[in-house]
Amino acid sequence: MLVPLVTARAEAGRGELILDTGVESFIAYGKASLRSEIGFLPHRLIALRVTGDSMTPTLVPGDIAIVALDDVELIQGGVYVLRFHDVLMIKRLREANGQKLVLTSDNGAYPPLVFRRDEASQLDIQIVGRVVKVEKFI
Repeated sequence: MLVPLVTARAEAGRGELILDTGVESFIAYGKASLRSEIGFLPHRLIALRVTGDSMTPTLVPGDIAIVALDDVELIQGGVYVLRFHDVLMIKRLREANGQKLVLTSDNGAYPPLVFRRDEASQLDIQIVGRVVKVEKFI
């Protein structure tokens, strides 16, 4: 099974402008291992390179995040790729309730992003998918 490594980058920091969403290359996995390891249909996965340091030590620049595009249900503690207008970023969900959405970085040097739930849709914030696997940069 080939998972496309797209040219867009997921910024673990302040966000990166999405200029190009082509395919850079592919990462090969066994179909059975992907399904058993992460439990998602392989054809709905993409891979993104991580830039920035806001998610260190969990994600460091150069890591490749495998993102399940179908997994947009918010789970507290999950790491998500979000689109905010034309910017992609990776953040951890700390809280999602009827009133607010709190997104944090694993690096304490970055402040949390806090939105009212009604504000999130007005601000054009979209969950792209959940990070389900990380290929570490070596």
